[in-house]
Amino acid sequence: MKYCKYCGAQLDDDAVVCSSCGKKLDEQQPAQTIIVQQVEKPEQKKNGCGVAGFVIGLISLVICSWLCIFLGWYTLALPCLAFVLSLVGIIVGKKKQQSIGLGIAGLILSAVALITVISVVSFLYSVI
Repeated sequence: MKYCKYCGAQLDDDAVVCSSCGKKLDEQQPAQTIIVQQVEKPEQKKNGCGVAGFVIGLISLVICSWLCIFLGWYTLALPCLAFVLSLVGIIVGKKKQQSIGLGIAGLILSAVALITVISVVSFLYSVI
């Protein structure tokens, strides 16, 4: 079965004219051209301070929680550095419309590392 492209009526397979609207049916359907436009997503620029803050924050979370047993309050330097770099990465990233995701992650990691180091060192000094 085929259908009229003008009114949608059901037609016989060998029909040349639509019995409902009376329009002549074309045997050959015109080729339809579909144009697909590819839209490229603008590449976001990398945020160096945010990346550095994330990496140092991750390292400080892993290493400083163990090093604070031996080095005491000196281990606060690495998480503080990560915190500052992440904060600068977020601020600069917002101004320059750069990616700030790693800066936020670095800020969180360094804050957790700071809390961990302060807690462990405080506990160690209260015990000693």
